[in-house]
Amino acid sequence: MNHNLTRLLDKLKERVDLIDSFPLNPMYKYKSMEKLILEVGKPYLTIAKNSKLKGTPKNCYENCFNIIKKRPNLTYCEGYATDDEVSLIFTHAWLINGKGEVIDPTWRDPSNPAYFGAAFNNDFVIDFVTTYREYGILESDYRQEHKFKIEGFPEGALIN
Repeated sequence: MNHNLTRLLDKLKERVDLIDSFPLNPMYKYKSMEKLILEVGKPYLTIAKNSKLKGTPKNCYENCFNIIKKRPNLTYCEGYATDDEVSLIFTHAWLINGKGEVIDPTWRDPSNPAYFGAAFNNDFVIDFVTTYREYGILESDYRQEHKFKIEGFPEGALIN
């Protein structure tokens, strides 16, 4: 297993354990987005070769959203990422192609990157952004009064 994936998963589990230790609303199925993503997500380690898709730095959600509207053959993903140069893990969006290879239009030249997250149905993403006028599904859960943490993602939102 990629050492950065191991580090990423360990950090996510640490966050989940910490948040789970707090007495939060018992109606929440997931006390954190990290816990939800650990349950429904998967690792993405293979990077697509020669991708020419480039977006604005530090604008991953909007970059990926705009690309799936023009290139519906790509799939929108959100979750967490890290690499050799970054000591932290961070929320992030990327794309995958039909082979499950990562296309990251935002992150420039990551060194040994690891991605862990969920692949979303593009129609769900477009509807979400159109409805809430905000990019980033995980970070915008509050706009729905934490519906994803309470119930999980709705049926049809994710691609297996």
